[in-house]
Amino acid sequence: MGRKIQALMVNECKTSKAVVVVIARQHPGESVGSWLMEGFLDRLKMIENESISWLVVPMINIDGVLLGNNRTGLLGYDFNRHWNADQDNVREHIFPEIMGILNYFKRCRR
Repeated sequence: MGRKIQALMVNECKTSKAVVVVIARQHPGESVGSWLMEGFLDRLKMIENESISWLVVPMINIDGVLLGNNRTGLLGYDFNRHWNADQDNVREHIFPEIMGILNYFKRCRR
């Protein structure tokens, strides 16, 4: 494969690089998102830009996809509607995938 895919190597904000977040399959029924993400990652391999760090989540709602759901995850909640949930501790137990991304940015602010 030659050069490692920068998209999968998050820099944990140790540099002043810009961070670009790309997610897919937040709604499990949007299967075309997997196809587009595959093409995006293939194209990303060709980019030589050392000033950008990529955070790529190819399938954020894995449980929903495995269950065959159209819009919701394992517990019946729509991920797309809960990025701004009021309490982190509630969101952490219901949406660990979302919390993983948000915690990454909280670590960057320190």
